[in-house]
Amino acid sequence: MHVIIPTRNRANTLQWSLRTALNQHYQPYTIWVSDNCSTDNTAEVIAAEKDPRIQYIRPETPLSMSSHWEFALDHIREGYVMILGDDDGLYADAVGHAARLLKQHSAVAIRWGYAPYLWPGIGNIYFHPVHDTVGFQSTQSVLEQVRNDVGKIRMLPGFYWGFVDIAVYKKIKARDGMFFNSSIPDYYSASVLSGEIERFLYTEAALSIGGTSPKSLGVSFVAHEKEKEGGRKEFFTQLDKPVHPKIVFGKDGITALADPYLHASDRSTNLPELNISAMLEKSLRLVAGGASKEKYDETVLVLKEIAQRNKLNSIIDRLIALNPYAGIDSTTRKGSYSIGLNAIRFFPQDYGFTNVYEVSMLGSQFQKNLKFTGSFRQNKVTFLLSRIKGILFVTWVALFTSQRKYLLRRYLYSFIGR
Repeated sequence: MHVIIPTRNRANTLQWSLRTALNQHYQPYTIWVSDNCSTDNTAEVIAAEKDPRIQYIRPETPLSMSSHWEFALDHIREGYVMILGDDDGLYADAVGHAARLLKQHSAVAIRWGYAPYLWPGIGNIYFHPVHDTVGFQSTQSVLEQVRNDVGKIRMLPGFYWGFVDIAVYKKIKARDGMFFNSSIPDYYSASVLSGEIERFLYTEAALSIGGTSPKSLGVSFVAHEKEKEGGRKEFFTQLDKPVHPKIVFGKDGITALADPYLHASDRSTNLPELNISAMLEKSLRLVAGGASKEKYDETVLVLKEIAQRNKLNSIIDRLIALNPYAGIDSTTRKGSYSIGLNAIRFFPQDYGFTNVYEVSMLGSQFQKNLKFTGSFRQNKVTFLLSRIKGILFVTWVALFTSQRKYLLRRYLYSFIGR
């Protein structure tokens, strides 16, 4: 089992992400910290751990994000590999859980649920999923969902939210001469890998925490605030691959997901054609109700350009008329349960927590209660049953565990719209 942590000048978050990667007991296990020519104290942070499982690698010159990922992946000879962001985290013994599931089911890849954490400066909120079922999914059935809603691309098996047999990576690279053909490597890897993986193991339980910190490139890309513009410029300096000719990057996020999928589908006949009109509608709906007026206007211009490139001019005018700007929903969710994510909603400031390692230790208290059993089936009945189970789990945590003093006062908010 291998975990790669690509990093560049983020020692302040890397130290905590690395600590979560070290909080594993499975063997054999290697942590590859790939330092993209950092000029801060990254090397000192890594050396201070003095752990033989850490392999420090560094390219000779700074690389783009995609090239850096490929540089790191090329160091893996055999086994399963995942990529952990330098502001993300692993739950305690997550690597062992994944290894046991992969071996038990003889799978080439595993993908898991989503546990988002917003670092201080972004939101300081953390969601711990309470799902526990596991089973196989047909890649083609998921791809059919993605073609009509590219926002679901995270449902595909990828390096950034699961482990994949490195042999699949090597097969694609041998065929194409290089692996990455998009400047957005996390979503590109999920797309192109899906062209070679017939089915994959999926557990609704999250094994890693998806961190978003003030220096995250994804945040700077979609943000409009002036203080994020420096990060946005950094994002565009990473674009060493051309943007797909069918789209233009906007700040809505959806158009950025279309680029890696379109590039991957150009390479693989196993990926269904993306429904561009559905993408336009999804993007408009998002910015109409959850963005500033300025961002909405910018997005409309971008989507009009995409429509023109794809001969959808008549459709875009109708979609704009159906999705006028509605303003930002300023409602702040304060409850201890999120029905959408079926997750406990924690507020790290209640505990004095300020980093992903502390948050991972909090979530690991409850992760051990997830048995990774059952059969995963996506339908209305299982959705309802999982939510009932989630409510019961959160009730137990809020009323009978050591966390009750933090969650109990927020508990009722979960069921009164807050």
